[in-house]
Amino acid sequence: MGTDDNHLRFAITNKRLVKLSYSGSVRLVEPHDYGVQKGTVRLLGYQLETKPGWRLFDVEKIAGLAVLETAFKAAAAPRTRATTSGTSSTRA
Repeated sequence: MGTDDNHLRFAITNKRLVKLSYSGSVRLVEPHDYGVQKGTVRLLGYQLETKPGWRLFDVEKIAGLAVLETAFKAAAAPRTRATTSGTSSTRA
């Protein structure tokens, strides 16, 4: 994993924006989580420009990763709601 691994961990821990190239496009992303999902190393991030929204990025397909000086605020806490059993469940 090497350098990109260190950069992603730093960016997530310090809530720093990253700029990366993915599928031929440069993207500005708030990185929130990073790990293995179904055998593939992925980054969960909120893409800020060009169709903003939550995205899963396959890390091996990321090129030109740069951690920016710009910080972002933490994501809102997941909302909870009561269920019919009287317990609460978490929704993202």
